[in-house]
Amino acid sequence: MTRADGLNGQWIGEYTGNASGHIHINIDEDESIYRGVAYLFDSGPKLPTAVAYFSTSNKERNFSFRTEIIQAIDLKTSRAVEWSTVKAEFPEGTTFSEYADVRGSFDQNTLTISWVTDTGVTGSCTLPRSNAGEPSEIVPRQMDWNTYKEAGIQLASKRLLFRGQNGQWRLRTPFHRSGRADLHRFALLDIPALHRHLSGRTNHVFRLENQDEYGAFVNLVQHHGYPTPVLDWTYSPYVAA
Repeated sequence: MTRADGLNGQWIGEYTGNASGHIHINIDEDESIYRGVAYLFDSGPKLPTAVAYFSTSNKERNFSFRTEIIQAIDLKTSRAVEWSTVKAEFPEGTTFSEYADVRGSFDQNTLTISWVTDTGVTGSCTLPRSNAGEPSEIVPRQMDWNTYKEAGIQLASKRLLFRGQNGQWRLRTPFHRSGRADLHRFALLDIPALHRHLSGRTNHVFRLENQDEYGAFVNLVQHHGYPTPVLDWTYSPYVAA
């Protein structure tokens, strides 16, 4: 598997400015632009995790854009919501930005960005490209089937989880191996489109508002070849093999 050289993928690191903390950026590639979401985890306890959705105007290595309305993570539901939804849970007078103007550039290994928000908050970071697309550094053990069965019996008695792969990948889902990273976009666009397409073809109509049925639906499409952000595990070393 080769390293990507576009902006798509996952970028993780630290940011500094008026505030500081961790930043995770997940970016998908469209035909002529990039779309993504940034999560900012403020190092102080005074602000919630900020979620900023964005899209570039082209695929040039130097870019600028204004984010969509910045949202906050509701700790009760783990969902991104408007600031007004959680504002009452923070001290009176807490300021939360609505949008940010972003400038940046990228190369094969590095993403550099800076921003200023509507409330005057500034920040910047230089992030490395995730190496999750590189082959696993774990050296596999080779053994014949009889040896594997004996080892499997011993390991299975410990109730361990097993995973079978036909490539030397890191623990990455088919979704991420396809070059995508934006889970929000997957849930917002892919799942509804798949549901519309498949509802007339399956004996069971999945109710996506039910978490168990949502999971069953994602499992169904994955096992028919659609790349999802689900990683399969089993208690059986033989099923994994």
